[in-house]
Amino acid sequence: MTLEQMVASFTRFGRAMETQNLSEMRAAVVPDFTWTIPGSNLLSGVTVGPDQAVERGRAIARFGLKAEFLSTTVTGPLSLEVVIRDVGSHNGRTLDLTSTDRATFSPDGRLVTLTNHVRDSGTVERANAFFG
Repeated sequence: MTLEQMVASFTRFGRAMETQNLSEMRAAVVPDFTWTIPGSNLLSGVTVGPDQAVERGRAIARFGLKAEFLSTTVTGPLSLEVVIRDVGSHNGRTLDLTSTDRATFSPDGRLVTLTNHVRDSGTVERANAFFG
């Protein structure tokens, strides 16, 4: 896959999550898709499969989180690293942090894994406070 194809696939999943197009979210991932987020809050942990990914996506949408891609790097023939700025406001709390998502893809362009990595000291703590 080219960088453009991987970014398009990654973006497809993200847009489906933002717009709550749940069937599109399911279609963007493989059946055993895993999504890992660090921390000890509502969103933390590992989800497996499209149904759990949709539930996490619904939770993220409830918090009004918006993502801005800052940079992308190909890390392998079917893998991509995306630096993201996440901004949100919910119940009087705000979130503004930068993280790195590492994604792997199937040959047909669906997400296989998505792993969030913190970039700065205090990122997990800020996310824990925001997401509760």
